[in-house]
Amino acid sequence: MTLDGGRSWGELSQISSAVSSVDFISASQGWINGGGGLSVTADGGRTWQLVNGTDLPENVHVRFVDAVHGWAAASYNDTPDRAIGDSKVFATSDGGRSWALLNTPCGDSWSLALSPLDATTAWLACGGQPATAMQKKALHRTLDLGQNWELVSSDAMFWSGHLNGLSSLGEFSWMSTSRGGLYSSGDGGVSWQHIPTGVGCGDEFISAPQLLSADIGFVLAPKCGDLMHLLATRDRGITWSSLYPPPFLEACSTPELRRESDLCGDFPSQ
Repeated sequence: MTLDGGRSWGELSQISSAVSSVDFISASQGWINGGGGLSVTADGGRTWQLVNGTDLPENVHVRFVDAVHGWAAASYNDTPDRAIGDSKVFATSDGGRSWALLNTPCGDSWSLALSPLDATTAWLACGGQPATAMQKKALHRTLDLGQNWELVSSDAMFWSGHLNGLSSLGEFSWMSTSRGGLYSSGDGGVSWQHIPTGVGCGDEFISAPQLLSADIGFVLAPKCGDLMHLLATRDRGITWSSLYPPPFLEACSTPELRRESDLCGDFPSQ
């Protein structure tokens, strides 16, 4: 946990099993899912209570929009045996105690990325079989809790990278990919532009995008050697700060620095 924007961090609790996703709707209330099932906290992560141990796949990513309404997506490529048809979307209206399987337009997709806006509205990206650094993708939207889905985009520019994350705020969205990096849309997902983060090691591996506003957002990015960094931007991705691991580096990536080196995440020279 950090209380100063990533300049310092403190441990709140230890989780005994592998974790697939964490989601908070406030400083106190959040959910965590993994090998031990879905648990909820009401004290900012200091203590956790199991709410569902069997209804969700172990690899599912949960996203809540309020204290009772949540969505979850599980991708086929994350399952241990990788059984076709294991890409699924679920929803809850009781804080995660029970979940309903929803209809999706994705068929036998390799990967899913879900970003709910409210109890009935969500964006869903479907990724096909990946090849090298390309993957066919399609973005859909539902307004009625998955009863109907509208195709928003399947443009060829949308194919670069392997889909692994989506975060949307109305018409503004981020999509993260492995081997492709981070992409941004300001027109409801119709068109997309690449956003350099400054940590590319040949291919860019970006995951877990989280938008707080059109300007402020967070992503995870591995530095060369697989060291994972939490990055943040306050100017729509023009500059990035490295929040974790220490030391905190503010505005470590700029357009000028990107042309010369991968600076974000590097320790300052002595």
